[in-house]
Amino acid sequence: MSTNLPARLDAEMTFAKALSSSDLVPRAFRGKPANVLLAINLGHSLGLAPATALTTIHIIDGQPSMSAQLQAALVRRAGHRLRIHRHDGAVTAVLIRSDDPDYEHTATWDMARAEAAGLAGRGAWRQYPEAMLTNRAITEVIRIGASDIVLGAAYDPEELTTPQSDVIDAEVITDDENPDE
Repeated sequence: MSTNLPARLDAEMTFAKALSSSDLVPRAFRGKPANVLLAINLGHSLGLAPATALTTIHIIDGQPSMSAQLQAALVRRAGHRLRIHRHDGAVTAVLIRSDDPDYEHTATWDMARAEAAGLAGRGAWRQYPEAMLTNRAITEVIRIGASDIVLGAAYDPEELTTPQSDVIDAEVITDDENPDE
């Protein structure tokens, strides 16, 4: 197999430079073609289109991270089940792997835990506490039970820097209902 790596890299960098000059890409990628290239290539390894990669993969202090929404989508696309339960001011994420359906991985976040972590009351935590608890529960349960799916980038951007106001879409199931049973 013969590939012309310099020519391919040249073409990819030209593409990344063009994208990084757009005001339609997230601000963190503007004027940073190398970061655009990294995010697009990581996205490619996950089966994502470049636009999806640029809006759901973030480079923070040199570390790639994924939105909780992207992590949840990748886990579900791999055939695993991810359930979100909201109860008594807490959010529990439950992951059931398709290759080990008899075991549940769980992660629970509540405001007491957020306060202990120094998160509560800051930025998006003040405005969207339930969404932020949900994000934390999702990313933690995926790190615990499905790190192979997210290839080591199992951190939400908020976990690596100051909180952001990304609100995720997640299937919400109360303790009283479970459509899978």
